[in-house]
Amino acid sequence: MSETQLTFSVSVVCINQTHLWRELTAIRSLGVSRLHIDIIDPSFGNLGMAPESIRDLSDDLRMPVDVHVMVAEPSLLVPKLVDRGAQAILVHQRHVTPEALEVLRAATVGGTEVGLVLDASESPRDWLIDIVRPQRLVVMAVTPGGAGRPFRREALDTVRMAAEFRGKSSVESVEVDGAVSSITIGKLVDAGADSFVLGSSVFPDRVARADRFLPLLEAAGAADGERVGR
Repeated sequence: MSETQLTFSVSVVCINQTHLWRELTAIRSLGVSRLHIDIIDPSFGNLGMAPESIRDLSDDLRMPVDVHVMVAEPSLLVPKLVDRGAQAILVHQRHVTPEALEVLRAATVGGTEVGLVLDASESPRDWLIDIVRPQRLVVMAVTPGGAGRPFRREALDTVRMAAEFRGKSSVESVEVDGAVSSITIGKLVDAGADSFVLGSSVFPDRVARADRFLPLLEAAGAADGERVGR
């Protein structure tokens, strides 16, 4: 396996909302360094969290917040999300309109990280990467829209294609969102992924459990913790 440093974020919607601060604090102690919030409109088949959650979580937990924007018109939301303290804005490649491109460029100038999200069988568009200059490519390993959906094996090929851009363009990281588990992570690392969004596959009962996270590290070849970024 690659010796690239691995980083982890947690999908906040997959954690017990009535004990959120307690559970996220415990998850942070395991080695998870970022929070992942989904902002979703119904066209993606589910509902996410409110934009107001960004500032609340960032201020309370002192962890950077990545916002996955699953909406048909991201240009209408991105400036508001940046104003609320999002450290990274992740927008689906197919929804980068001229209007979205304008607000993403403004976000980058202001110091916000920008990422492009690819569906499991979607190829990266090199011309769009040249224009947007994302620091991160995110591959959806499930069909977007809900927790607990099955792993799509074609995502491995998409991760391989995305990894070709790392170090040869603005892309610094290749992240996988969905169905990341001790069963899938080894294949994903081998394909070139270095960052992972953890959800119901690792925290099925919606609470922090080391006995679920440590096998994931072992399967990724990072059981000693030396490859885990903080």
